[in-house]
Amino acid sequence: MKTPSAILVPTFSFWKFRPTGEQAPPRRRPEIKVDNEELKAIMEADPSQTTSALPAGCCGDGVWSVINVDSCGDKLENVVVGIKVDKHRVNRTHEVFRAEVDAAMIIDDSFGIFIDVCKIVDGGCKHYTNIVDGLKKLLYTHAKKNAQIAFELAGIDPPDFPLPEGHHLLDNFLLDYCELPTYCAYGTYEAEAFVIKDKEQVGCLKVVAEFAQPEEETC
Repeated sequence: MKTPSAILVPTFSFWKFRPTGEQAPPRRRPEIKVDNEELKAIMEADPSQTTSALPAGCCGDGVWSVINVDSCGDKLENVVVGIKVDKHRVNRTHEVFRAEVDAAMIIDDSFGIFIDVCKIVDGGCKHYTNIVDGLKKLLYTHAKKNAQIAFELAGIDPPDFPLPEGHHLLDNFLLDYCELPTYCAYGTYEAEAFVIKDKEQVGCLKVVAEFAQPEEETC
């Protein structure tokens, strides 16, 4: 059996996974609060103890698709990276993204990312996993070509980290879903991604995405 994609089981991540056979009442997604000590403990956790067995049949080959993107920076006390993303469809098969990023300082590889993921079930969103990694490392491990194209569209030369301080506009970005991991657990997920600097949340983006078997071969 293949190992589920590192987009949900990355290095420096940990699982809070309940087998599908175990019944638990669905609940609404709670407000995520991560204090500095908890975040520090997560980031310093032993990577060798970060995965657990998955039930047979939960995973397979497929393709990701983004359903919705929202800003969640209003939850933060100190916003260093302001992020706004809009998605719209240009035709039956293609959709593009427009993003605005306001960076209050240079965004380099000292920034990390903390992602809280829940899986949407009847009546709510059930906590699925947390992901902690370096911001650049996560992007370049799972979507390097997408990231470099985004840098180019935003006028960053060379198209790479660090991201300069200031306002950056990215328009008509066509996300290549085929670059994203193609073996994961099927389902629809909601993820709140927090940009981290010195173990403080300084940016936030909420994404709803689905991993499913495509009706026709797409990648």
